Amino acid sequence: MGLETFGRSSLVAVAPIEAFEREALAKSLAQHFVTIYGAPSVDAAMGTALEEIDHMIALCEEQPPNTLLTVS
Repeated sequence: MGLETFGRSSLVAVAPIEAFEREALAKSLAQHFVTIYGAPSVDAAMGTALEEIDHMIALCEEQPPNTLLTVS
């Protein structure tokens, strides 16, 4: 799921991420959890959002930038 559009994709490109971008993406994802999935608050959803983003970072950290990965 793309964190800017929340659309689905079958390909992603690896890109570097700065700490402030990680935080902004986590807030956006946490808000999505509240709006779409009924999480009680953004604060309550932040831990899960950060876990999801950190999981993606871990999957990509061994890959050079611009590497394409398939998502299924």
